[in-house]
Amino acid sequence: APASTIEWAPHGLLDRKRGDIRTDLELVRAIGRALLGDIGGSRLERDGAAPQAMIDWLRLPASSSPIDEYRTWRTQVLHDSFGARRFAELPLTQSDIYAVDPR
Repeated sequence: APASTIEWAPHGLLDRKRGDIRTDLELVRAIGRALLGDIGGSRLERDGAAPQAMIDWLRLPASSSPIDEYRTWRTQVLHDSFGARRFAELPLTQSDIYAVDPR
């Protein structure tokens, strides 16, 4: 594993020398913070890099359940960050998508 992975692994993981799903869940959050420009997360709130609900979720420790994590992300974090889901109809036909360039 890359050295940076160890930095975000749950405490005690190295002592037990056993893998833990929380490492993956913490890395998901670390990637989110890195994409917003602050992998440590300390500047996210001050910089207003994202909606507060998203910042809070990215900075909190992960649970031990990927299903619970995804459920929280999908039903709470995204809704609190961006509001209700909205869909825009794209009136496309198959030929619009698969048109062959005559050149």
